[in-house]
Parts: sequence; structure tokens; C-alpha cells
Amino acid sequence: MLPGVIGVLQANEALKILVGYGEPLVGRLLMFDAQSTTFRELKLRRDPHCPTCGDGAKDDGAKDDRAKDEGARDGAAKSEAATPEPALQAAAACT
Repeated sequence: MLPGVIGVLQANEALKILVGYGEPLVGRLLMFDAQSTTFRELKLRRDPHCPTCGDGAKDDGAKDDRAKDEGARDGAAKSEAATPEPALQAAAACT
């Protein structure tokens, strides 16, 4: 049961990022307790020293892609949504 639940959650997150619909768990950690069948959500702070998303990160376009994704989720820039590959790389590196 547990691998199925976690797999469905991971697939759902990937679809949210690929399609640009919904609010992905960027900056948040979802914890699942299989024994009590409960979920907990923790907010994560951005590390200013992170080489990917920190203050001194080199600009490889990923930050621009994340901004476009955030705009698409807000309904402001759906037509300018980033391609899935950079968005997935940025989300994976910063979570």
C-alpha cells in the first residue's frame, strides 16, 4: 500500500509541474504516516547558500523558468509557461 500511495503522490506532483496547473509542493515537504493514514505538511526555507537557488547561484535560466511557472499557476502567464525539462530540474534541485 505505501509504495502505491507515495508513487501516486509523486506522479501527481510531476503532472502539476508539467501541465502548469495546481500548486506543486515547492518549498514544502509532505509527510505521510501510513500507520495512522495522516499527512503533515512542513514549510521549508530557502538556503541562501544553495548553489542552485541561493543568492549566489549562477543564472542558467532556471530562475526565469520558475518565475514563469509561478505566473502560470497564478493564471497570469499560462501562455508563457516554461518547458517541462528546466522546470523539473529546478524543482528537483530546490526541494
